Parts: sequence; C-alpha cells; structure tokens
Amino acid sequence: MKKSLVNLLTENNLSLATCESLTGGLFASTLTHIPGASQILKGAVSEQCAREMAQNTQQLLKVDLAISFTGNAGPQALENKPVGLVYISLAIQERLINKSYQFFGSREEIKEQTVEAGIELIEKVLNEKYEKFTIW
Repeated sequence: MKKSLVNLLTENNLSLATCESLTGGLFASTLTHIPGASQILKGAVSEQCAREMAQNTQQLLKVDLAISFTGNAGPQALENKPVGLVYISLAIQERLINKSYQFFGSREEIKEQTVEAGIELIEKVLNEKYEKFTIW
C-alpha cells in the first residue's frame, strides 16, 4: 500500500507535503522508508529551508522550541546534494540555531543519526540554560 502510493504519485508527477500532529510524523516516516519517496515528498535540502521551517513552526504553534530537519537520506543525490547531507534548525525563544551534518549509512541509519543529533542539540541548548547561545 505504501509503495503503491509513492508509485502513484511519482507516475503522475505529483508532490506531497505533510503536517502532522496526531501521528507525530508517522505518515511521512512510513513513506520515507520507500526508496524514491524523496521525489514526491517535498522539503528542499538547504539550511534556509530548515531555518524557515523551525521559525514558522514556532510562530504558528506558539511553542517554546521548534526543531526542523531536512536532508537527503538517499538512495541517490537529490537537488545536487549528497546522500547523508542533513540540516537541522532549532528555534528557541528569539534565537535560531542552525547545524549541518554529513551522515553515512543506509536510509534508516541516516534518519536515526538525524533524530539523535536533534535530541543532542536540544539537550545541549537546554543544559546551557538559554544564556550561552551560539550560532554554529
């Protein structure tokens, strides 16, 4: 079923975006297990995209922190970006922290490394008690 949806969208040259609350990203995550899903799930691979995602989410949902992830988990280069290139942005209070990473491994390993890096970034910032923000 998942693969057929990706194939249907690809064959018809259609793109898809998700905005999830109830499912906590499960819908998009389910689709990204399928190689080629990056062709239909839109999310530009750039630092600017990650920044805007985090800032807009923070403002729209009125939350203290918003984190965004964009990148290329493979299997091939996308938007002229290598497999494993990931951008993470964290909006917290009036600050915005941006980081880029180059991860290696399978699609699942790259996604797992991305989630772990996001958790570490939030923990680091919170442990610094907000006062010592630096933009990396």
